[in-house]
Amino acid sequence: MPEQQNINPVLNERWLKWASWWVNNRPSIQKIWLVAVIATEAILIGYSGYVWLDYLVFGRREEEQLYQDLSRTTDMKSLHQIMAPKPIAVLSADVLPAGGSGGSYDVLAKVANPNTRWVAFISYQFIIGGETAPPSVTETYILNSDERFVIGAGLARSASAKAEMAITNVRWQRLREPARFNERKPSFKVTDVSFAPVAERGGTYGSVSRVSFNVTNESSLNFWSVGFTIVLLQGDKAAAARHTTLDQVRSMEKRSVSLNIYNVQSSAVNKVLVVPEVNVADPDVFMSVPGGPIGF
Repeated sequence: MPEQQNINPVLNERWLKWASWWVNNRPSIQKIWLVAVIATEAILIGYSGYVWLDYLVFGRREEEQLYQDLSRTTDMKSLHQIMAPKPIAVLSADVLPAGGSGGSYDVLAKVANPNTRWVAFISYQFIIGGETAPPSVTETYILNSDERFVIGAGLARSASAKAEMAITNVRWQRLREPARFNERKPSFKVTDVSFAPVAERGGTYGSVSRVSFNVTNESSLNFWSVGFTIVLLQGDKAAAARHTTLDQVRSMEKRSVSLNIYNVQSSAVNKVLVVPEVNVADPDVFMSVPGGPIGF
């Protein structure tokens, strides 16, 4: 029967090497652990001291500053003045020396809206020679960053009277998307503008003259109604003015327009100004808009 070998696994060579390493390095390992524990405690004590210092010193200052900020009153009036739209500007108001009838003369005013994000709906009245001219109040609109003419028909009794335009009330409409709104503004091309007297029966020319022009809607939108202000100029001054409208103007459509103007000598007119106008702030002005209602 073979002899069995008694092998103690605790006393094998691998275990002896590990035990020898542990005995030789145990003091160093204890020192390392001791240093790590002391460093960790120092960090925790330092952080705790910083937290208390921040709370007792810096935090109190921040808290006092917060209370001061909360108790400080805000000048809302100045804030509203900064954010509010700029007022409508009346650039001119003049009595027109020609184009009147029955001893009355028209008044032409030019107004401007300097705001890029606001459309204005204004109530106004003309003051002729220091007196309010009837009707006492009239309304119109001015698109953002736009100028327009306003005609007061037959309000003055003298061509030399002094005219003023007073803005009595303004209702503002803020534009959430001005760039999109501006894309809706129409683009009209006015060509072949002419102003000539109209021959009466017998071949003679009377006091009637005719303004004619062609207009093309170069925008991609169709409009139920388009207004035109026609201003006749003598030199650099307006002599007469009229307003007319075209119905159902479609995209890329070319239309011819003509209207008669009385009591204006065609020889004295050297320029005719035609100003198209469409209130694109009114969604009902568009004939057809795919995708639902328009909102700005």
